[in-house]
Amino acid sequence: MTLTCLLSEFGLPEDQKNVIERILIKQSYSDNSNSRLNAMRTLAEMGTDKDEAALAIVRRLVDKEEEIRDESKRILRSLKGTLCLALVLWIVYIEFILRLYFIC
Repeated sequence: MTLTCLLSEFGLPEDQKNVIERILIKQSYSDNSNSRLNAMRTLAEMGTDKDEAALAIVRRLVDKEEEIRDESKRILRSLKGTLCLALVLWIVYIEFILRLYFIC
């Protein structure tokens, strides 16, 4: 049974859902690529509309793993009403520049 099934079946209060979202957001920064991927997918399945969750997924657009970059693009297309496009593009641009600076 997936986490999202458990959430919908047991109807957790909003504060407990927020705790789970914060844990998933933290996991989206894990060194383990599977943890990052699963955290993003679960956040998307939960249908979160929190900006922090969307930002965590946006940051994966510049992940070193191609599968995670592709999945973050797919997820961001499915999220609606979370962040304006200008903010998303700005964050991607800044992180891209930072990566170039630290790689060179």
